[in-house]
Amino acid sequence: MYLVPNKKLLEKILARSRNKKRALTAPLHVLVRRVLDGYEVGKDDDGNTVAVCTSTIGALPASAVNAGGLAVFEQLDLNKVVDAWVGPSTASINNIFAMTGSVVSGMRIYPEVLNDKAFFNMLRYPVGPVADLAYLVYEHLDNTFPLSWDEIVKSPQNKAGNFITVATDACSGEAVALKNFENKPSLQAAQVAAMFVPGVSQYGTKPSFEYKGQRLAEGGISDPTGVLTAVKEVDPTHLVAMNGWPVGTNWNQYAFYESLAVYAAIYAYGWKHHELGVKFSGQMAAYRKTLGELTLEAWQDKALISLFAPANTLPQYHFLDHDPDHLWECVMAGYDGALNQFGLTTDDLPVPKLWSFC
Repeated sequence: MYLVPNKKLLEKILARSRNKKRALTAPLHVLVRRVLDGYEVGKDDDGNTVAVCTSTIGALPASAVNAGGLAVFEQLDLNKVVDAWVGPSTASINNIFAMTGSVVSGMRIYPEVLNDKAFFNMLRYPVGPVADLAYLVYEHLDNTFPLSWDEIVKSPQNKAGNFITVATDACSGEAVALKNFENKPSLQAAQVAAMFVPGVSQYGTKPSFEYKGQRLAEGGISDPTGVLTAVKEVDPTHLVAMNGWPVGTNWNQYAFYESLAVYAAIYAYGWKHHELGVKFSGQMAAYRKTLGELTLEAWQDKALISLFAPANTLPQYHFLDHDPDHLWECVMAGYDGALNQFGLTTDDLPVPKLWSFC
């Protein structure tokens, strides 16, 4: 059992749902009920398995949106009662922040750390890789905004194989579920592997990242929403899918640039498996075009779905946009979008004081 700081607010959410003033989706109802009942993952069983899938569709700005949504989860204590967390690439980092209750304090990573030229520098491309993942994982996420790596390793979710980082097999192009991490080094290495984009991500001069004998690359190539992997590996009764952009967003303006960047990265390293570029381009276009239908309809026979998305007023920022003001706008859009799912506003759950500088 644990104290529930926002007990009255959660009871208010349920009351509104019962009165049909603001109906909760089934996955959110289960999570709110769990918090009020003092549910503990790994100890209690209510017959449900709830998985949260975070998306990388839209790259860094989308991850910032997801982080804003997870901040609402954290303040309502919902992060404590989720059975499984699934996400590719930077979405997996967000999941670590969420599981360890450090989303609110860690959001400064977007305007501060990810704009550190030692980590991300467009001027290095195409002569050198744009993003230094080793610097991000082993310096910033160990020292500047340290993640509780060991807490993840010891968690009931990890022990049950339900904390999953999605990567892509560099030979087949298929999604690979990285899970059951034995220690901090294996967990950190998995995050590097899942974020590795050839030519864009710096880790030596290799065209892929080797993890436990497998050649791996960016998880968003094979499963950018995490939904496919969650359904296959977790078999959840309920899914919370976090989308980084409003459903129905027109991505045509970015298709050429993303394809160009991926192909340039692959050919720069002479990567034989250039068909992954085709797979990446085609899958991302398909996911973006039909994300709402994919999560809300196609998977209804697999799990009850709750789709989180920011407001339609969020501008479409380029997938490599690192402007601090834009990233904070994405965080806030995710925060407001999540509040809307619970029928709340910032009057009910104010913006965290730690974000007062944004």
